[in-house]
Amino acid sequence: MMRSSNQQRSYLQKNFPKLSPEQTESHEPFLNKFTNSPVFQRESRYGNYRITFPLTGLMELYQQQHCGGKKPVLRVLKTMFYKQEILYAVLIHSPDTENKHVKTFPLLEESRVAHYEEGEIIWRAQAISDDIKYKISTSDEGVEVEERNGTENVFYVWDHVCLAFHLPTNTQPLKVPSEKLMTAIEACELHEMNLMAKDPAEGKRLQEKEERDKLYKRAVEVLNEEKNGAVNA
Repeated sequence: MMRSSNQQRSYLQKNFPKLSPEQTESHEPFLNKFTNSPVFQRESRYGNYRITFPLTGLMELYQQQHCGGKKPVLRVLKTMFYKQEILYAVLIHSPDTENKHVKTFPLLEESRVAHYEEGEIIWRAQAISDDIKYKISTSDEGVEVEERNGTENVFYVWDHVCLAFHLPTNTQPLKVPSEKLMTAIEACELHEMNLMAKDPAEGKRLQEKEERDKLYKRAVEVLNEEKNGAVNA
């Protein structure tokens, strides 16, 4: 995930060296106006459930269950182009895999788009907005953002990275402890483009379900609090 504040600081330091550290830190935020692709939105396009794990946790589980404790290998799987979307797929597999086809893909370290570093996928984002409603003007004092005329919106493709864990035939799926699943589940708001809704009625049903999901999550939190309290007692 892109950290907008850090990215903005780096942008200003590189392009406006005359700015003092104080001016850089206090500069009005502007990068968030240009990071409105689905990657940077909290709302969900795929229903109102979200299960989120840190990548380090998934890598550790995969390493233990499918790599014999050895570090997984990351490779460039493929790039997929859609009407307004570019998807960069990364393949993760065991270093002991017997699948010769898997080994034909280039190592991720050779990619100019993304690499793996200290438990994180570092993605060199190239398209971070699916439409631009603002324009930038620059001066020695930094960046100013102006809203475009309503008829001037410019539409772009947006890109993102996805990960595919290789599971050979006749092997067990990646197992995640149930307590981790319970804490990772989250009720989330629906994006205006709900790809799970087959019709408007379905979309409305999912929106109504959102409140029940929040209540369910809170019930799980209460149960966990009571369980922890019992253990401590």
